[in-house]
Amino acid sequence: MLVEIRNKPLLVRFGLLLAAIIIYILLFSLFSTLNNNLLIIIGLLPVILLGWLFGRRVGLITSLFLLLAVYLVNSRNDFSGSLFQNGTAIYAGLLFAGSSALFGWLSDLLQKMNKQAQQLQGFQDSLQIEPDEQPHKENDLGFRNTELKTLNQQLKEMVADLEKKVTKRTAELEECQLRYSLAVSSTFTGIWDWNLSTKNAYFSPRWYEILGLEVQDSETDLSTWLDRIHEEDIQQVKKALDFHIDGVTPYLESEHRICHHDGTYRWALVRGIASRDQNGKVTYMAGSLSDITQRKTLEEQLERAALFDPLTGLPNRALFMDRLRQTLERFKRRPDGQFALLVINLDHFRLVNDNYGHAYGDELLISIVKRLTARLRTEDTLARLGGDELALLVEDASSGSEAIMVAERILEEFVEPFQIKDRFIYSDTSIGIKLAVAEPANIDDLLRDASTAMWLAKSAGRGRYEIYNRKMHGLAVERIQLQTDLRRAIKRGEFRVFYQPLIRLDTEAISGFEALVRWQHPEHGLLEPNKFIPLAEESGLIEHIDLIVLKAACLQGVAWHSKFASDSPLSISVNFSGRHFSSTTVVNKIDAILKETGFSTASLILEVTESAMMANTDMANEVISILQERGIRFHMDDFGTGYSSLSYLHRFPFHTLKIDRSFIRDLNDHPENKEIVQAIIALAKNLGMQVIAEGIEHIDDLRSVRSLSCTLGQGYLFSKPISSQEAMDLISANISRGSDG
Repeated sequence: MLVEIRNKPLLVRFGLLLAAIIIYILLFSLFSTLNNNLLIIIGLLPVILLGWLFGRRVGLITSLFLLLAVYLVNSRNDFSGSLFQNGTAIYAGLLFAGSSALFGWLSDLLQKMNKQAQQLQGFQDSLQIEPDEQPHKENDLGFRNTELKTLNQQLKEMVADLEKKVTKRTAELEECQLRYSLAVSSTFTGIWDWNLSTKNAYFSPRWYEILGLEVQDSETDLSTWLDRIHEEDIQQVKKALDFHIDGVTPYLESEHRICHHDGTYRWALVRGIASRDQNGKVTYMAGSLSDITQRKTLEEQLERAALFDPLTGLPNRALFMDRLRQTLERFKRRPDGQFALLVINLDHFRLVNDNYGHAYGDELLISIVKRLTARLRTEDTLARLGGDELALLVEDASSGSEAIMVAERILEEFVEPFQIKDRFIYSDTSIGIKLAVAEPANIDDLLRDASTAMWLAKSAGRGRYEIYNRKMHGLAVERIQLQTDLRRAIKRGEFRVFYQPLIRLDTEAISGFEALVRWQHPEHGLLEPNKFIPLAEESGLIEHIDLIVLKAACLQGVAWHSKFASDSPLSISVNFSGRHFSSTTVVNKIDAILKETGFSTASLILEVTESAMMANTDMANEVISILQERGIRFHMDDFGTGYSSLSYLHRFPFHTLKIDRSFIRDLNDHPENKEIVQAIIALAKNLGMQVIAEGIEHIDDLRSVRSLSCTLGQGYLFSKPISSQEAMDLISANISRGSDG
């Protein structure tokens, strides 16, 4: 009961204490005559109750204050014969204090034991088994022990399972760390982070390795990175960094040049992302640095390949057209800044590729470009438009004469041969000039007009230049249409073969005929060779046309030999393009025609020009030698207009030299021509060759060549090219005249 009173609320305990004091006062009043010891015992009751109700601390403190009060009262007042005489008050105070403290301590002890008992009871209640579930084991201590063991075992299993999970997670974490480390190492990517609060930065060992620096274990600041950035790139890097910190960009990404330890600059790609606090302020950044120098180099190479010719290093068509566009825009703003556009085509360049191989062709093109660039101004732009075609932009050309001077300097560079490896190769060029003296419509028109002039220069004989005029446009359109018609003419058989006699100058007897092709155009009528042969050469159609003429001439020769039998049968000469001599396949084609027609090889003569032999001298010599073994003879046509190289005369087994008509015409009026012809005739005799004088049109020409001991000739003085029937009539008349003589 006393323990339960201790647990009562504070007000209740104060009430009980007050009641005890009141009772003590009443008893003291009623029994004041009692002796002091009895009064002391009665006074113990409220003091003991005080300690019991409020604990030992409160009881002890209160008793001490009471003892002090009694002492003070006793020292100031005299209560003779009372409770406080003879030191009894001090004795009573000590007794009261000790009793209150003792019973307070007992009260605390009993209260503590009561709490422990309640806790034990609660624990027992928690372990108590419901009667309806285990009616027979309610007080079975063994069962409870078994249950505790079971719980203990389950706890151990849970701990073991937890340890396994922790071990597994630890292994997975280590594996992830290893995988991350290998991934970072394999990509050669450096890691960095930046604490914006402390301004400290960390750079991984790979980061230092990329820049060739020694690894620093201690933290540094961002200047380790920023101070090494190229001065032209630093501002854009800082701008990208600020943009990301300010939230303008979702992440940091910057490509810039950074200084390597060896002093060179490498291209680096820096990526990063910021971590922000609740207020959106950046507190931390982390990212990576990658060396992209190789990628940048490749990009530059690709960009250069897109704008420059990989073989010559010249600007390609795309870049040249862009520069031409810029020049045209400046011209429109400042019309006095005239310019000129030159289109340069390399003659017979395809033959070099076909005969010697593309390696020789490439080397020839490189050599040509080197020669040209050495003669050009730095402000002029030379470009390769493609294949064998170049273009030159001459800026600030105040007059057409400047463009002409440039064109003439270019032509001079082609006079001397080009040494390619162990060979000397001659090359010609044809140049078209477009002067921007009035405002052109666009750059395409500029290039078209210059190309038109170039093709007309090529058609006029190559190795020359032409300046564009408006009349040329119509000629260019006509030329394109003519090329289309030329292909159709081969299929439709529109070519006709005419024959011009070869005359013995001493007797004026017919020695043979030269087969000359004409084109019976359905709209333009009969076209001379100079109207379509250059176009056929450029397009490659000349090979088909030559074989058509050869077959027709062989058939006609068989007919003449059959009708005009002779110990010295008439020969037939056929012009052959140099394209045929790039391969020995032409031998099989000629053999097939001769077999089909039955024409004698001893009566067949193939005429080739000097320039045709220069393209591939070795292959040409081989083809000529094979055909000569079959009895076919060869004439060098237009001798004196090409290279006139004595070394080639020795190498090629020609039977006859044909002096070009330009030397024979007006021979008496040009003494220098007479000297040249005389030298050619003497040279031919020394080499055991015959000489044919072409272009004998007047009787004076005939007298002149006779006086130079030339034995053979042809020209309009004897006969123009005539049809096969007219030639047959001419043969009959010549035979009759000879028999009459």
